[in-house]
Amino acid sequence: MKLLVVDDDRDLVELLEYALRREGYDVVRAYDG
Repeated sequence: MKLLVVDDDRDLVELLEYALRREGYDVVRAYDG
């Protein structure tokens, strides 16, 4: 499953991306939307 993570807090986006990838998700990130 592919997920889009969007937030203006880069640290939060990177933390979520790391955790979700460890669970097997494909992650696309954005810092604004």
